[in-house]
Amino acid sequence: MKNLLLEIKKESDLSWNTGNSLTIDKIESFKKRYAKILANGFKEDYIANSESYSKKKSKKSTSLNLTDRLSGYND
Repeated sequence: MKNLLLEIKKESDLSWNTGNSLTIDKIESFKKRYAKILANGFKEDYIANSESYSKKKSKKSTSLNLTDRLSGYND
């Protein structure tokens, strides 16, 4: 995730310096990679904490809370 965000920042800075915007293809590529990272994060968290989530009221893990927050920035 960190590497993707740094790559997006670098690309946007380079395009800003030249006065152009990011191409639609680049943006779509970044969105797909971001969504894939989030999906993997949800899956890994569920695998690691599946027993505790099976209870009626269980506290969410820190990683799940972070993944939930990051999924709000998907658009």
